[in-house]
Amino acid sequence: MESIDSTLYPSRFDLIFRALWCYIPEPLLHYVRYLPSREYSRSRTFLDFSESFSRGIISESTEKSNGKDMMSVLLRANASENSNDKMTDSEVISQITCVITFSPTMIQVFAYSRLPYTVHCSLQGMKPPQTH
Repeated sequence: MESIDSTLYPSRFDLIFRALWCYIPEPLLHYVRYLPSREYSRSRTFLDFSESFSRGIISESTEKSNGKDMMSVLLRANASENSNDKMTDSEVISQITCVITFSPTMIQVFAYSRLPYTVHCSLQGMKPPQTH
């Protein structure tokens, strides 16, 4: 039973604990990542890695400050004079982490959404338009 992923079949305690999260103050929820169960340990490992990876991307993008990639644009937009429009460092890191985490999923969704159209075009003897 140990080989089965613990997030696939969570324990009753874990289900009740997650259901009660909305009643736990947010500063205390930060410490959930330090619980000694496997899924929280995985989450902590992922969050620590993604934060350090995002910090590395930020340092690389600030070195080549005139880049046209998405991270350089995000950092230039955040360097505005208006302090109301400026994000904190943790917000920038969170934005980059979201991009890193969800970009592969968005690419797959786009590819799968074009699949029926491509099949339809090939069955009709048409060539599907290329996307760039």
